[in-house]
Formats: sequence, C-alpha cells, structure tokens
Amino acid sequence: MKLFLLFTSFAVCTLSWVCSETQCDTFVAKPGSCVSDEFCIHVCELSPRCFEVCDCVTSTSTTTSATTTTSPQTTTSTTSPEISTTSTESSTTTTTTDSTTTTDSTDLVGEQVRICYFENWVQWIFPMMNDQNIFRQNMNYDPSLCTHFHYGFGAIEDGTYAAKMYDEWADPDGFAALRELKAANPEIKLLWSTGGWMWNDCSVTSLPGTGADSCHIFSEMVASEQHSRAHAISVISFLREHGFDGYDVDWEWPGIAGRNGLDMQPRPQDKQNFINFLRILREEFDADANAGNPRLSLTAAVGVGKDVAEQAYDVAGMNQYLDLIGLMTYDLHGYWDGTTGLHTAMSATPEDIQAYGKDNLALSWVVDSWISQGADPNKLILGIGTYGRGFTLATPGQNQGPLSAITTQMFQGKQGASRPGPQTNEAGYLAYFEIVDMLNQGGVSYWDEDRGTPYMISADGTQWVSYDDERSLTIKLDFLKEKKLRGTMVWALELDDWRQSEWPLLNTIKNGLAGYRQGSQFTTTTTVNPNPTTSTTTATTTTSQSGGQCEHLPIQGAYGANGAFTCANYGRTYCNIPEFQHSCCYCGGGSGNSGVCTTFESTSTQASDAWCQHNCMVDAMACAGSSMCACVGN
Repeated sequence: MKLFLLFTSFAVCTLSWVCSETQCDTFVAKPGSCVSDEFCIHVCELSPRCFEVCDCVTSTSTTTSATTTTSPQTTTSTTSPEISTTSTESSTTTTTTDSTTTTDSTDLVGEQVRICYFENWVQWIFPMMNDQNIFRQNMNYDPSLCTHFHYGFGAIEDGTYAAKMYDEWADPDGFAALRELKAANPEIKLLWSTGGWMWNDCSVTSLPGTGADSCHIFSEMVASEQHSRAHAISVISFLREHGFDGYDVDWEWPGIAGRNGLDMQPRPQDKQNFINFLRILREEFDADANAGNPRLSLTAAVGVGKDVAEQAYDVAGMNQYLDLIGLMTYDLHGYWDGTTGLHTAMSATPEDIQAYGKDNLALSWVVDSWISQGADPNKLILGIGTYGRGFTLATPGQNQGPLSAITTQMFQGKQGASRPGPQTNEAGYLAYFEIVDMLNQGGVSYWDEDRGTPYMISADGTQWVSYDDERSLTIKLDFLKEKKLRGTMVWALELDDWRQSEWPLLNTIKNGLAGYRQGSQFTTTTTVNPNPTTSTTTATTTTSQSGGQCEHLPIQGAYGANGAFTCANYGRTYCNIPEFQHSCCYCGGGSGNSGVCTTFESTSTQASDAWCQHNCMVDAMACAGSSMCACVGN
C-alpha cells in the first residue's frame, strides 16, 4: 500500500493543485471541517486537494497530532482522559501546544488520571460505616480528589460468562451513589471492575460465590473466543444499564498456579488467551462506539512481581488493547516474607537483595521493567496504597527497621502478621486512619531514607507497620512525573482518613500533581458519530436516519461524496467502505468526486484494480490524472 501511495503522490503533483512543500509527519482535520483526522491521514497521501480541509503536521508544528486513537467519529471537545490505540477505524486527537510551553505533547499524551477504587464490601466490615457505603457517611467529599472511580468488584456468571452484580445487597446503592456523584460532576469517570484477589484464590472455600467457586472462570472464559465475545457483549449492556463509563479487568493473575483452577496447576496458555480476550473486548467496544454510543474505556490492574509478570503478561500485547494499565505497586512485602519489610518501597537496598534473593521488589524497578517491555508511560498508572502492611515483632521494642525478625505466632491463620485493626478486622492489614490512631496513641514513626518510605512501631513495641504518608507520597509523585506516567491508582477510597472529611493522602496526591498533564494541550477528544444508524422497525419496514453536525448541510463535490447530496443521504461513495464510514462527509465546498464515477480499473502495473477502486473513490479526478487508474463505469 505504501508503494502505491508514493507513486500516487508523485502523479498528482503534476496536476494544477498545490502540493505541500513540507514533509508532513501526519495530517489533521482543520477546525470546523466535517472530516476526521483519520480521513486526512488517508486522503492527504492521495491528493493535495485535501489541504482544503486538512492541515499538515510536522515535528516543528505548534499543532501536533498525538497518536491517540479515539472514537471513529466527528470530533467534539471533551475532557475524557482515556486513550485507545488499537482500532483501525480511528481518528487521531489534535492537541495544540503554545510555542512557549516546555512540555512536549509528543511525550505526554492524555490528561492526568487519579483513580480511586471503591470497595463494595467494606460497609459490612467497618463497624463505623453502619452497613452504608462511603458516600452515605456523615462527611463531605471533595469531588475533585479522584478523576476516576473503579467500582470493586463485579462478578461473572459461571457458564454463561455474563456480567453480573457481586453483592446484590450492596451494589444497587453503590451504583446509585456513584451515579449521583457523576450527575453533579459529569467530568468524573466511573468504571466497573471485575475480579480481585479473592475471586481467583482457589484455596478459599469459606465464602460462597468466590474463591474456590469462581477461580476457574477467567481462565475458562478466555480460552474460548465465543465465551469471550459473549462476555464482552454482556459487559457493554451491563455498563450501559448501570451508568458506567468503562470496564476494568482485575484478573489476579493469568496462568498462576492456585489461582485459575482447583487442580492448583499453572495455566501457561492464559498469557496469550488474555491478550485474545482483550482484543475481543476492544473489538466489541469499538463496534459499540461506531454505532454512535459514547466510547467505553478498557483498563486492567496488574500484578507487578517479576515472577508473576513473566508468567502472566504479554506487556506489549496488553499495551496494544488497553487504555490504561494500573500497576499494583503495593504489597511488595508483607508478613509472608517472614521478616519486616516496606510494602511500597521506592527502591531496594543491598541488604534487601541479599535477604529476598532478588532486586525487583521495589516500585522504581517495576516501572522501569514495564516500560522496557513495551508499556507506554502515557498508559501506565502508578498504584498507591492508603493502607499499611503490619507485622508482629519477635522481640518487642522500638528502633527496629526493615528485615527485623517477626513472631511465629498466628493471627487469623497468618504467621507473623499484625493484630487485626478495630475497623478493617484483618491481620497484617491496617487502614491509614487506623495507623493515624496508633500514632496518636503513642506509636513512633520512623523514616527509611534508603527506601524512601516510613514505618511505625506501636507504643507497646509489638506492632510494626509499613505505610505511606504525605512525605513518601510526594517522592512517589515526583518519580511519576519524572517517568512521565499517566497518573495514580489508589487502593482504596475508604482507607484514607476521611472521618473529618480531611482525606490527607488523596489531597496530597491531588496537590502533588497540580499542573501535571493539565491544560488544553492535554485535553483529549472523544467523538460523536456524524452518521449513527438507528433503526425503527414496524411490521413491514425499517428506516434509517443519520445524525451529526453535518446532517442537513449540502455536499458540493465533497471528498468521498460520490453521488451524494446530503450527509444524511451520501449515496454511492467512498463512505461505503466500512472502515472509513465515520470520516465520509466534508460538507460544503471542494470539487471532489460527486457523481463522477463508481467503478475504476488499473491502467498501470503500479496499481491494482482493487487499489484503484478503493482509493479513487476518494478523488476520481486525481486518479484519472495519475495515469494509473481509469473510470470504467458510472
């Protein structure tokens, strides 16, 4: 195809139209024109007349095309922060950078993202919540703290693989609370997340509907294209029904033994099947958007340990289909190590490497590793925990740092874990607000300079807790900006200290990212299909009606408008090529192929009949002048 385009570019420059004297890196639609950027990319390589409606973009242009795949429809301004980079039926998003701006938009694509996970079950766990979700508590929530909410967790019906509620008691009001928040703050994005740790823990037999009852579902579903596609279609319907803007896949983890089948065996085929699954989701989401619906986001939360990542993830493949990739850069250490450790350490020390036998249990290593394997920093989300991992020391006392001995005593079946907190009620796990209380009760906070993270020891010297505070979060946010990552992902909303409506950790994140990926140059675009087809069926007839801003405007020889008179009736046209239907209508002006020809053949060895038929529908006159193609039928 590229060879033919080169020949054509040479040929049409012999005509009377003006050829661009600049080597263009890409092409974008002029403001106000009724063509998409993707239309320009295709057509401007065929005909210089495209510059009536398209602009040439070079590496020195102040207008740059960020290679952001958005909905294949006519562009309207919005603040949607998601990027999709897989559909061939796509348009590039235009971002404009002032010449004095130091930020390079080719490096930073997309607005800042601050994801907050919503836990649908903690209302039954935390006594102070009185069986009500976080938004039903007596506190004031600042809606600017999180740009996205990921509702954790949804479920998948065994056998049918249909999307369904996980908790039919908690979910209806949880969904309603988020819809109410979005109604007052339309810029907020709501995603439905399925999976989670417990969903794939085959060893858990005490909780009906999860653990051993559900751990096989992901692996079995993704092994079948039919099942995967059925799930995708069901998810779209579920998201539309309940007001969500996207789908977050939290499969923990593909292929790993003990997490994908009751035989407790590894499933190495899951790694590739997961990529196929994401491809199918993307195809169905794109088809849904092409039908004129708001584009749904597709994201995933991923494990980050080296062993898990190598077995579970084709990073480059995931990057191809996902809008955002959430790195779970927490739980890097815990009581399971048999010694104290910082679960969100920025870096590993020589002592850590000797003790753990590896150097990959640190946040900086994780980020560098994912980028080196093909993850786009513009899609990577840095995980932040608003909770701590706790241990019970073997010998009570202060001034004991990481790698200290822990007890052999068991709490809730977890050797060496800290005692359960009064609200979270889970050994080895404490909400930040519980850690605040421990410090207020005489606990001592310590700072680990080498690892960039604090820890604390309880007043009685028995409990050792790794956590993040405002100081360590600031270091992580500086690292995020240095690596040009997209934003943050917080686990979880309910674990910050919200009791006096203070939200200290979420506010630190918001303030620490102020000005980063914010402003018009980072505003991506979503789109509205100019010709969405809706069918109204009666007993005997089906009628179609198009829409969009060009619907009632005349086409005066428009590009791709072969025999068309209005955008609502665009006739025999280039627009009938399915993959370019969204970019068909340039309404008003031009002198294109309106009624000139409908059938083309090659007259040169430089082009095939198929190529002529496909490309001459764009510009019949240029094709005729090129001496490569001829009109053989009208």
